[in-house]
Amino acid sequence: MYIAGQIAVGQDGQIVGRGDVTAQATQVFENLGKALAAAGADWSHLVKITVYVTDAGLREEASGLRPQGGVRRRWAEGDQ
Repeated sequence: MYIAGQIAVGQDGQIVGRGDVTAQATQVFENLGKALAAAGADWSHLVKITVYVTDAGLREEASGLRPQGGVRRRWAEGDQ
C-alpha cells in the first residue's frame, strides 16, 4: 500500500492549523493513522515518510517532524 499527498485536512474538509506547522503535522499524522488502520496496518508497517514545507523559513520548526522528532515519534509510538 502506498499513501501519498497527505495534507492537514480535518473531517470537515477544511485545512487544520493554518500557519501552525505542528498543528498541521498532527492532523496529517492523524489522517495517516486512519489510512493505515483502514488497510489493516499500523505505524510499524510504515517504510518512509517525506515531509515538505512550503516556506524555507519553517525548516527549523519542521525539524521536529522528522522520525526522531516529537510529533512523528508521538504518533509512531501510539501516544496520541
